[in-house]
Amino acid sequence: MRIRVNEIEREVSSDTKLLELFDTLDINNHMGVAIAVNNEITSKSEWGKRQIKENDQILIIRATNGG
Repeated sequence: MRIRVNEIEREVSSDTKLLELFDTLDINNHMGVAIAVNNEITSKSEWGKRQIKENDQILIIRATNGG
C-alpha cells in the first residue's frame, strides 16, 4: 500500500505498524523523535500498536542540538 513519509511516497505492506516503519527507514535511535499521522501527534506508547493505513500522511521529526 502507498503512504507518504515526510512528503515522500513509499510502498509498505498492509500490516505495517509505525514502529516497523523505523526499520524500513533505518531509524535505530528513537530518542528525540516525534511522529504525526495525518496531522495528529501519536504517542510513543502507541507506535508498536498503530497500524498504518493506505494513504496515511506520516511526518517524522527529529530533535537536533544547536542554537
